[in-house]
Amino acid sequence: MARSIALLRLPLPSLLLLGTLALLLWGQCNNNDPDAPACCGERVVRIDSLAALLPGAPPVLYLTLGLRNDDPDNVKIESAYGALLFRGQYWSDLNKVQSREIIIPAKKERLVSMAFPLTDSLACDPDLLRRLQQALARGTAGDSTLVLELSVNVSLKNQNGYLQDSGQEFPLPPMRSATQPAQARKAQ
Repeated sequence: MARSIALLRLPLPSLLLLGTLALLLWGQCNNNDPDAPACCGERVVRIDSLAALLPGAPPVLYLTLGLRNDDPDNVKIESAYGALLFRGQYWSDLNKVQSREIIIPAKKERLVSMAFPLTDSLACDPDLLRRLQQALARGTAGDSTLVLELSVNVSLKNQNGYLQDSGQEFPLPPMRSATQPAQARKAQ
């Protein structure tokens, strides 16, 4: 009872502000639009390799991503971009957009290869590159500071809509070894 009396003593502008905040929070929590598309999901399937095109050049991280379409219609990937985070630093260009027209059929997942050019400092400092290679060999499970920040923007075909993913962090699996037998690679 004492709390309700205290609320009544608040000035009118404070009560209006409090009420508006409560409505906004209630609307955010109850935003279950049945017409909203189920849309998409992303995952890192595997790290394919870390290689430099030329000796002394910055390395490129090659990944295979699984892009999933949960919508009943085809979706088109407008752009995808990301950054490798390791030990609290960005190790690639977040703004390097990978723009290829990729259609993902309804209710399917498509595997897509992506390349992330890494920083110039890795080419100059072999010790940094060696530490990154060791972390990639173990993946996020072996080094919790290693993650991929990824954003995927899609265009919804039949709803004339466009969804922009704000980006999220994904754990990385251990990088597959070039010396693995062919049978082990097929099992992955």
